[in-house]
Amino acid sequence: MHAFRLSGEELTRSLEDIPLFAGLSKESASGIVRMSSVFVYDEGETVIQEGSDPASFFILISGELLVEKAGHSGEAVPVGSLSPGAFFGEESLFFDSPANASVRTGKTSTVLVLPKKDFLAYINREPKDGLVIMTCIVLDLVKKLNRSNENALEKERRENSDDLEHLHNLLPFTMSDILPGASSAESSYDIF
Repeated sequence: MHAFRLSGEELTRSLEDIPLFAGLSKESASGIVRMSSVFVYDEGETVIQEGSDPASFFILISGELLVEKAGHSGEAVPVGSLSPGAFFGEESLFFDSPANASVRTGKTSTVLVLPKKDFLAYINREPKDGLVIMTCIVLDLVKKLNRSNENALEKERRENSDDLEHLHNLLPFTMSDILPGASSAESSYDIF
């Protein structure tokens, strides 16, 4: 990771394409730029480590990020990816809790980093902008929650289907399998 210098104007222009800041004036976006830093992370580099205290809010300007959680035996389990315009670390804005996932680069990525303290001070100082930004954050959190619920439901469906298939393989298929010597009429009824 290394710090990257963009002129305030270049960075403000790049924020115009990010949905989180689309509703802000150029002056407001410039205020956010002044309190932020830009870092370039090489491919495979960790931006946030699960369990660490990021104390910042992050916005992906370019590149690709991979989101991972530690599995039962400590291995990294992929849970998603982020493309330009995505933001992360928003949980740290609401809670003083460690990062609930790791984020690393899938390819070289440019990330805008806003320290939590400065970001919250800005939102308190500029309540209209704060409302726009926080509304975007909440809507994104709702989307993430819905996606997580859908993934959990799909996993449950797969497990139930696998259980039924396993049960089907364990049980006999016809009445004649259960009752040897049953008539052919009786044996035509399949259990499944």
